[in-house]
Amino acid sequence: MKISHIIRGEDHISNTPRQILIQEALRCPTPKYAHLPLILGSDRSKLSKRHGAEALSEYKKLGYLPEAMFNFLALLGWHPEDDREIFTKEELIEQFSLERVQKGGAIFDKRKLDWISREYIKKLDGKDFIEKLKPFIPEEWRNKNLSGAARLFQDRISKLSDFTTEAKFIFELGDYDPALLIWKNASREDTKKRLEKAFELIFSSGDVVAYAKKEGMGEVLWPLRVSLSGLKNSPGPIEIMEVLGKEESLKRIRHAISKL
Repeated sequence: MKISHIIRGEDHISNTPRQILIQEALRCPTPKYAHLPLILGSDRSKLSKRHGAEALSEYKKLGYLPEAMFNFLALLGWHPEDDREIFTKEELIEQFSLERVQKGGAIFDKRKLDWISREYIKKLDGKDFIEKLKPFIPEEWRNKNLSGAARLFQDRISKLSDFTTEAKFIFELGDYDPALLIWKNASREDTKKRLEKAFELIFSSGDVVAYAKKEGMGEVLWPLRVSLSGLKNSPGPIEIMEVLGKEESLKRIRHAISKL
């Protein structure tokens, strides 16, 4: 048969004796068999669609890097000699051995997949990251703050498709509730005054951070950040302004003031 090893899931163990008998009857050499533990869901039952199991092509569509998925799958049921979890393909090929395959089933932990994928995305060259993003973003984003947005979010996403939702506010500011601009127990009037002062400082290239330290970081930077992003959670306002530029930042702050 010219097959030296058969490596498959442990659910095929019961088939093995019958297959060996057939090989012997046909006077074929018997290959070596290795049965791997099954991949399990979070409830430790066999991974299935009930757990959200998907084909690899679906993970590709979501923007998980092939290298990250290879790394993640290699660690399912196998452990290296040390505690490292990030490996190149060449390192995994060199270190892999059947002796280090565990006997118990391996849990498919999506949080770990996301972590590994994030580490791979962080390591990408800036230009390479932008090229990989392009299939996941609208055409009109490609020449509008894309490089700045990519720098801002490269360390913040776990898969390439995350960029489309996380960075959307950079390219188009959505509508938001004016109440979101107000920090904790601050009043509407005080919030408006602080945004107006921040607007003046940014317009004149003043130090808005120094003003925030004096007035209260949350009282100034929270409404400023919301005015720039329209979101409850986003990167900090200074980082956002660096991407948007002065003109667009002032436009958004002016719009926020008009909502109060």
